[in-house]
Amino acid sequence: MASKIVPKAEPGHRVEWIAKMLEEIAGVAHHADRLAYFADVPPDEASVVLVDALRNQLCRIGWIAETCLAEFEDADPIRGTAEAWLLSPVCQREASHG
Repeated sequence: MASKIVPKAEPGHRVEWIAKMLEEIAGVAHHADRLAYFADVPPDEASVVLVDALRNQLCRIGWIAETCLAEFEDADPIRGTAEAWLLSPVCQREASHG
């Protein structure tokens, strides 16, 4: 099934293919994190902890993919920095006003 969704790299274009796949991974992680952030979950502690854990893992995946993607010359950043991926918005604001 995955072979039908993910195109195979053409010979001689493997580097570009890898960059596109990393960009896709980072983009999906970013959008999934945003969906989890705005998810309408019950306000109980277990739900909040679960969503926070999910968001943390999505952001780690996105950051790893974007860090690898940054090694390519024509890469456009998704979030750009480790801080943008891994720190909460509150921490990011405090760090920028620091």
